[in-house]
Amino acid sequence: MCNKFRSSVFWGTLLLVIGALILISTYFHISIPIFKTLVALLLIYLGIRIFTGSLFKKRSNTIMFGESKLNAMPSQRDYNIIFSSGEVDLSNTEFEPGKKIEINVIFGDGKVYLSKDKKYIIHMNSVFGQGRSPNGSTVNFGSNTFSSESASSETAVIIEANVVFGNMEITYK
Repeated sequence: MCNKFRSSVFWGTLLLVIGALILISTYFHISIPIFKTLVALLLIYLGIRIFTGSLFKKRSNTIMFGESKLNAMPSQRDYNIIFSSGEVDLSNTEFEPGKKIEINVIFGDGKVYLSKDKKYIIHMNSVFGQGRSPNGSTVNFGSNTFSSESASSETAVIIEANVVFGNMEITYK
C-alpha cells in the first residue's frame, strides 16, 4: 500500500472518529476525553510510521534513528547524524580546494574520517557535547579551530563541525 493512501486513510478515519466523539458527547451527555483520545491516536499513528520507516524520508546525507556509514560525494555539502551513531568517510573523496562541508551531530555519536594526504581547516563548535579534532584537542562547550600544516582557505577543504548534546571524533584514516 502506498504511503499517500495510508496517510489519507488515517486522516479520514481520524476525522470520522473526532466527529463521532463530538456527537456522542453532545447528544448522549457522555464525558469522553476527546483531546486525550486524539493525542493517543496521533501518537499511535506516528509510532507505526516510525516502525515502518516511512515517517522520515531517507536522505543520502543523513542518519536518523539508526546506525550507518555515509560515504562522501563531491557534490554534497552537509552530513547529519541525528539521534544516531554513524560514520562520515571523507577520506576517499576528491574535493575542490576551498570546498566548504558542514557536519552536524545532534544527540548522537559520530566519527569523521579524513585523508592524511589532503589539507583541512576544521571549525569545530560544541554545545553540551564533545568534539575531538585529528590532533587530539577537544572542545566541550564553545569553538575550536584545527588546521593541517600549511593549510589556507584557498588550498584546504573547510569543514564546519557542529556537535549538540553528542560526540564527534575527527580522525585520519
